[in-house]
Amino acid sequence: GVPPERVVVCGQPIHPGAPASLTRHAARRALGLDEHAPIVLVTGGGAGAGPLLEVAEKLDEQLESEVQLAVICGRNERVRQRLEGRTWRRRAQVLGYVADMPTWLRATDLLVTKAGPSALAEAMAEGLPTVIMSALPGQETDNVRYFCGEGAAIWAPRAAQVCQEVATLLREPARAQALAARARAVAHPDSARLAAEALLELAVSD
Repeated sequence: GVPPERVVVCGQPIHPGAPASLTRHAARRALGLDEHAPIVLVTGGGAGAGPLLEVAEKLDEQLESEVQLAVICGRNERVRQRLEGRTWRRRAQVLGYVADMPTWLRATDLLVTKAGPSALAEAMAEGLPTVIMSALPGQETDNVRYFCGEGAAIWAPRAAQVCQEVATLLREPARAQALAARARAVAHPDSARLAAEALLELAVSD
């Protein structure tokens, strides 16, 4: 029953992201990462949900040795401790909850994540090739349907599938670039500002 003229579609409000002046190499230096080796970032959102442990271990076992891994476990202390105790085959960083996610997104080449709305919105705004490893029933399955339908992400609900898709994207840069281009096409990087402006206009007009 809301009049259409009172509806403003802004997109999911997200952090403005890393400043445009922050290059990928500078972000890697700031995070203590190798500036030249490919980086795969694995995250399960703030809660560290989804098959984070299994996916991280499988990626470590199966990817080429020069690939770096960064695993952000959020508040999932059990998974963080398990991964910190692991003997890695490659250079890897394991972290808990982080406050500088925009810098991590700027530094990485490829994202593996659950289908949380903020995580996907931020990945699209950054133009990241994204592999979705899990989704909660309801809104997150709709996120999978939308972003994968737009060609902006890849759905891989099993750890072995995640590894296969990640390896393919690293091996075929043109495919990764096409995924990144579709991500940028569906992104709403100014969503928070647009929402604030709409609310301010509404407050002034009323």
